[in-house]
Amino acid sequence: MGREHRHSVLIVEDDRSCGEAVTTLLELHGSAVTVAKDGQIALDQLRQGLKPCVIVLDLMMPGKTGWQFREEQLGDAALAAVPVIVMSGSSPSIEKARQLRVGLQDFVEKPVHLDRLLTLLARHCPER
Repeated sequence: MGREHRHSVLIVEDDRSCGEAVTTLLELHGSAVTVAKDGQIALDQLRQGLKPCVIVLDLMMPGKTGWQFREEQLGDAALAAVPVIVMSGSSPSIEKARQLRVGLQDFVEKPVHLDRLLTLLARHCPER
């Protein structure tokens, strides 16, 4: 029998309770999850060798925002291809992201609906 595929997910989220809730849900469904509390920490983790199949990114954070993270990620050839799913509770932020389409693959609104998030993960993290 083959080994079960585990999605590797980087969650960039400053709200501890939201990050923990999404982490718990994803881990219960077999994902390996790493959490960064701001964009700079996420960039550091990626540059130190973390290789997620997808990044779930909050846009509104203190420190390096999701917008700033994405701009820097796209400017780094080694990181630019990692797909990003925006996770935001702010309708104006999601609408702005949709209009800009700065390489963002998908959106999920807070509070996160697990089925939607799992569908998006399956889309961006194919079985290997």
